[in-house]
Amino acid sequence: RRHTRAMSSMAAKLNVVLVVAAFVAVGAAAAGEPRYVFWQAGNGIWRQPLASTTGKAECIYNITSQGPEVDQLAVDATHVYWGELWCMNRARHDGTGIERCWLDLNQTRYGYGLVDNMVLFNRTLYYQTQADYHLYAVELDGPAGALPVQDLGRFGYSGNGGMNGQLAATTDADGAVVLYWGLDESESGPTGEVVSWMPSVGGAPKVLLSSIAFPRGIGALPSGGGVAGGYNNGPSLVGFGGATISNAGPPGASGVEPCSLEVVGDLNAVVVAYVGQPGSPYGIYRLDLATGTWAALNTQSAWSPCYVHVAPLAGGAPTVHEVSPSSGPQAGGGTLFALGAGFADSKQLACRFGQAVPSAATFHTPEVIECQVPPSPIAGKALVQVTNDGSVWSAQQVFYTYK
Repeated sequence: RRHTRAMSSMAAKLNVVLVVAAFVAVGAAAAGEPRYVFWQAGNGIWRQPLASTTGKAECIYNITSQGPEVDQLAVDATHVYWGELWCMNRARHDGTGIERCWLDLNQTRYGYGLVDNMVLFNRTLYYQTQADYHLYAVELDGPAGALPVQDLGRFGYSGNGGMNGQLAATTDADGAVVLYWGLDESESGPTGEVVSWMPSVGGAPKVLLSSIAFPRGIGALPSGGGVAGGYNNGPSLVGFGGATISNAGPPGASGVEPCSLEVVGDLNAVVVAYVGQPGSPYGIYRLDLATGTWAALNTQSAWSPCYVHVAPLAGGAPTVHEVSPSSGPQAGGGTLFALGAGFADSKQLACRFGQAVPSAATFHTPEVIECQVPPSPIAGKALVQVTNDGSVWSAQQVFYTYK
């Protein structure tokens, strides 16, 4: 609920203490549903709680007859999206409320052909279709029955030059969207590439890695770097574009390679779907980026998983109602309290003041966090934004004034 007046710094601190004390007293009363990891295996879509290592997954969607197969997934806070033949379908997280052919990919307005890659970022669904190698963007919050779909252009070459290795997305320091993907082969020959591209800039993609074999599993770090895996047909994960990840894969992971992966920014982790030959330790694994340790989430041997996605934090982007104090010296220093809703106690919780580098925030309650105020090169207003996961930032127009 919006606060009707700004609090003084001393009153804010007192309020925080009281609110935190009350929060601790009642405990985590309504934890709600667990956070799920989703993946495709065979002709079905599976899920299990992200915190579970028991391997007990449930199938939320299954195609029992011959014909179309589940092709690519994307997940937001409420729905799962997937390609199937010439359609894009969606359903709620538990598999109910299926909307078949939510997007009809046999219409040029929505694309053409099977879904080859897709990612959902900042309420926009980006996907590439196999028949024309075009990249499309769908704004999910558009009017019902008239979703605004953009054709972003053709990316791919003759032969096998499709956008392989899944799409990934993040934002740069200025808040502009950056997309990453792999290409089976480059324009100059049969060796693959990993590229980045900014929709707001256009033009040709920027080549980050070249002369690589079959890039698979592309995930974007919130810092604007990235993670690639499997382009040498092995289990290793290797960083690019500013990332420093170098990992040989989970213990005993010989004979497998990443089919897909997702960077989970608020957990500082990567969740990977490994595929391989029967008898190899394929399945769903989680890598902690801070410690380099692996955890097996699901290693069933009856199927080979792919297209892994983790549901975002419930509620999506946080909301900022106001900040207190709302002004201060141009030299920065000190702290302010951001008041709002949907703040998460995550490793990626951060505040951003205009174009300044994001700074870590202190979590107090889902309605109150504390931000370090950075210096500003100029006097005037700076937009204050908060993120829970390092990727999705609050959208409200709340400002801090440097004097």
